[in-house]
Amino acid sequence: MAETAAPPAEESKTATNGAGAVPQRLEGQQTAGGAASSSRQPACWNAAFWSYPQHAALQFASEADLDDAIDLLWNDSELRGVPRVHVGDNTMIVPAEAVDLFQRKVRHFVVRPVFAAGDLSPEEANSFRRGTSSR
Repeated sequence: MAETAAPPAEESKTATNGAGAVPQRLEGQQTAGGAASSSRQPACWNAAFWSYPQHAALQFASEADLDDAIDLLWNDSELRGVPRVHVGDNTMIVPAEAVDLFQRKVRHFVVRPVFAAGDLSPEEANSFRRGTSSR
C-alpha cells in the first residue's frame, strides 16, 4: 500500500491514515503489538514500517534540519530504530506514535497528514502528484 505525503501548506496539527484524524498526542492508543500505550514510545520500535497502522509526514525546514533528525535516529536512545521512509523534499514518514518524541527533541519541522493512495480518487491522487491538493 503506497502512501502519499500532503504537499506543503499550513501547519497541520493531525495526521491521518485515510480513515480519520489521529491526534499527535496518542494517549491510550493501541501499539502495533496490541498493548495500550501512553504518549511514550514503545520499549523497542518494530522495524517493520507497515506494522504501524498510522503514519505522519515530518517535513523539515532544510536539509540540515533533516540531517540533524537523522543523526538523532542513530544516536538518541528513544528514537533509535524508529522505522521511516524518506520521500524527498526534506520529508520522512514515521509511525504517528513517534511524532511526540520528534516534537520534544527536534526543531524546525511541520507535521503533515499521510493518506493511503487507495483512499484517494484518481483525481485526488493526480492533484497530490501535481502539488495542488487542498488536503
